[in-house]
Amino acid sequence: MSDGLVAWTTGRPASDNCCRMPERLDLPDVECRRAKAAGVPLVVSTDAHDAAHLANLRYGVWVARRGWIEAKDVLNTFPVEELQRRFARQTTRKALAAAR
Repeated sequence: MSDGLVAWTTGRPASDNCCRMPERLDLPDVECRRAKAAGVPLVVSTDAHDAAHLANLRYGVWVARRGWIEAKDVLNTFPVEELQRRFARQTTRKALAAAR
C-alpha cells in the first residue's frame, strides 16, 4: 500500500483486501499494519473462484495476525447491522460530495 493510497483512504469509508491465494500476495503483513495504523479497515477473504479455494482463508487470517490486525479492524467480522450503518453513511457522504 503506497503512502499516497494510505493518505487517500484515511478518513474515507474505504477498505483494503487482505485476501490470500497462494499464487499471489495481495496485502502483506507489513502493509496490513500500515493500513491499520492509518485507520483503513480491512477485509480478509479468499477471493475464491472455486469451492476448494475456500480453505485458503486461513492464509489471510495468518497474514492479518502477523500484521497485528484484530477483529475490530476487519469489516467482515462486523454484525450486518454495523455494516449497513457504515455503508449508509458512505452513501450519504457520496451524495453530499456529488451535490457540491
